[in-house]
Parts: sequence; C-alpha cells; structure tokens
Amino acid sequence: MRQENPGSDQRPEVILDDEPPPEEDGTAGTESRPAPQAATAPSGGDMLPIRPLGRVGAPRGAEATSEEFSMWVPDDQIVEKTQLVRAETEMGSTPVRLYGLVSEVSRRSRRVDILEESDRYDNEPGDTVPTSPGGVTYARVRVLASEPPFLAPPREESPVYAGDPADAAVAYGMADMSMPVAVGLVRNGGDATAGPAMVDLDYLLGALGGHCNVTGIAGVGTKSSLLTILLTQILSALAGSTASGAAATQARAVILNVKGFDLFWVDHWSKSFTQADASMWQVMGQPTPRPMDVSFLAPQAPGSEHNAIPTGRDGVHPYSWSLSDIIARDLLRYLSVMRSAATTTSPSCSATLSACSSVSAPRAMAP
Repeated sequence: MRQENPGSDQRPEVILDDEPPPEEDGTAGTESRPAPQAATAPSGGDMLPIRPLGRVGAPRGAEATSEEFSMWVPDDQIVEKTQLVRAETEMGSTPVRLYGLVSEVSRRSRRVDILEESDRYDNEPGDTVPTSPGGVTYARVRVLASEPPFLAPPREESPVYAGDPADAAVAYGMADMSMPVAVGLVRNGGDATAGPAMVDLDYLLGALGGHCNVTGIAGVGTKSSLLTILLTQILSALAGSTASGAAATQARAVILNVKGFDLFWVDHWSKSFTQADASMWQVMGQPTPRPMDVSFLAPQAPGSEHNAIPTGRDGVHPYSWSLSDIIARDLLRYLSVMRSAATTTSPSCSATLSACSSVSAPRAMAP
C-alpha cells in the first residue's frame, strides 16, 4: 500500500460562504507548461478573440498522429472538405501551430446502429419525435505543415481555427518562395478561397528547375487555360521586376497550337468573361486584366510565298523551312533521333500544378 505523509491533512478544505477564498500561490496544483495564446481579430482599436471552428478530438479509434487528426465542430459551425484549418496546440512545453487540410467530413449520432435509428421513429419516417437525437459533426484533417516543424500529433481538445490567406501561405510553402507568382486562388472549401495560389519562378525558369506539369480534365480547356494564365503571370512578373530596378530578364513564350486553331484567339476577350473573373485576376495582382499580346504564325500555304494556311483570322504570318534553310543552319540533326533515350537527361526539380483540384483558376481572358 502507498503510505501517505502522516503530517499532512488529507481532508478537503471547507470554505464558508462568508469567508474570502484563499489566495493561490501560483505553483501548487498547476501545470508549468504555458498555454497557447488565443487567436484574436482586430475590431477598431481592440483585439477580439476569434471563436474556434472546433477542437481536436482523439478518442479510441480516431487517435491523432503526426500526419492527421480528427476535430469536432458545433452544430452552428460548418466545416467543409478541402477547407484549410489551423490548430493551436502544444508539444512538450512548446506552443505549436499545425496547418491542415480537411480530407473528409462525417456526422454521427449517439445510436449504435441503423436499427436504433429506425426504432426511434418506430420505422415510420413520417412520424416526429419531440426530443433531440444528439449527434456530432467531425472531420479528419491531413497535416500540411507545422511551426515549429515538429513531427508529432496535436493534443486533444486543442482549438482549431478556420484558415486564412496567411495560413495558406505557410501551409503550402508559399511564404518561403524567392520568386512567387500567382496562378490562381487557393480553394478553401466549396466556394471560398484563401488568397492567391503561388508557384516559384525559380522552379519554372531554370534556377532550381525548368519544368511544369499540368493535369486536368481532357477536352474542356482546363490545361490550356491554366497554361495561358501561367504565361500571362510570368511575363507580367518579369516585366514588373525589371521596372522596379531589378536585373532585366529576357523571356519569350512560344505556344504550339496542336489542335485546331483555338489558341489563335488568345488576343481577344472571351464572351464568358465576367466581373467576377476580373475580381479574381485582381486578387492575383492584375488590377487591369487584358488579353495577351501575341504574334501568330502558321505553315506557309502550298504554292504561295506570302500566305499562311487558312486559320480563320487575319494577321497570321507564314513560316517554312526549305532544304537549303536546313543545310545552311545546320538543322539536319534535329530531323531524326541521333541518340538513344538512355543519354537523355531531365531536370532535377519540377513544379506540378493541378487545374481541377487544389487551385481555383480564374476564367481565361481569351476564349
């Protein structure tokens, strides 16, 4: 048996209503670790506390890990799949912020199985029951980043807040980019966004890599639209950097139109372009969006030295290479594969974009 100190009084202390409560010494019966600071939002000159979206839950079967955790939300709050959230927690005695993406949202009642759900209404869906069934909405969150970068789970009951553009910049690594350029808006649930979605030009223009892979639905213009948006933003960013006094960077965009002549109209406004699209461009740093300034070239028409093949528009310049051009410019080696694939090298780094999931791109200005 555990032996208690005989000199200590183990009886609970009784305080009468007319007696003042004893003063706390600040040490006995309290934890030494500091609590995270509550998030606040400005309101005029005061800082008002922000209500959490929910709190971390870690019951049996839904334990928190270093990669994901669960959170519950009250009935008057909404949490959405693909929403960005921030958890304020502690690891050891260190306050930590965890940034995560909601991977799924679920709802469960207090009933054990579906039979109990049916029994509550006597198997008659038209009946009404005066008492509340009780239940909870909860979400599973995938951890994206943490500050400081600890690989540990959050503590249960830690408050979780809805993410904002500043949180998105940290969660997706945009705060660490040396040359960020906006290519869309970060999705934050169904219709909401969390600021501009950035890519690092160092991974696109050769400093750290020179490749961009775009995935999207085939046949509806998602990939072409995103690439024209990306080109517009890259050229605009380089022009702005040069205008601000930075070293001039020469950049030329070559677009190969491989299906029909859809891209031969990128210098025209789209009929579907709306004020909402213009607002998205403004968030991306384009206060006055406009179509691209482009020169068009098409193969030379057979039997003509000055006309291009029909493209459906005017102002198209013809191009061609004769055998004498190939010989004079030493281009013969480009007409066939001279080396095996084993000698081909690839960039060490790449930037991958998705045109249909995590990035919400505005409508292209051109049709």
